[in-house]
Amino acid sequence: MIVWYLLLALMLFLLFIDYVDNKRKERINITTIFIVLVLTLLSGVRGSNYPDLASYKNYFDQIPSLIEYMFSQAEFIRLEPLYQLLISFFKIFSSNHSFFLFFQTLLLLMIVVWSLKRIKAPINIGLILYFFLLYLSQFGQQRMSIVYVLCLFATTCAIRKELKKFLIVVLSATMIQYMAILFLPVYWLHNIITENIKKRSVISDGPSEESQEV
Repeated sequence: MIVWYLLLALMLFLLFIDYVDNKRKERINITTIFIVLVLTLLSGVRGSNYPDLASYKNYFDQIPSLIEYMFSQAEFIRLEPLYQLLISFFKIFSSNHSFFLFFQTLLLLMIVVWSLKRIKAPINIGLILYFFLLYLSQFGQQRMSIVYVLCLFATTCAIRKELKKFLIVVLSATMIQYMAILFLPVYWLHNIITENIKKRSVISDGPSEESQEV
């Protein structure tokens, strides 16, 4: 435990440096890499504390590897297809569920970093907030953990007005957890809200100086 406390203390110190140096906030740096690695390891330590993981381990054990599925009579279970495909692909390399949790956490954190970088948000602080406030609280619900991150990335697509990417990401999330389809209207809602804000700002600014001179 002492080692973990030291690592967390170092992580907080590096975050403080980021806070002082504004130019570092929106960049991927050594602090980002350190935080991702520490949080990935921390997820493996915390995994046994979540009883819901037992059902996901059962799913993991039942799903065949992609090779077994292609060259034998193995069948997938009744579960969202893309989540099964992710597990099936991973089991080509390992059948250890703990390793899969490490792999999944690392993948999700990398997507979070990418998403925050796309919208120029503070990356390292965002990582910490996501991991402790959202990821660990939903750790027993593995599919929802993935969907939350995909919806975060989809939000960046909405902000950047990338409709095709938004649709691909949301539909991919739906193939992991069917409830993700409810996120689909966000793109158009964001556009409506943004346009209304722009119109109100124009009205509040009043007529331009040129029009007043005329």
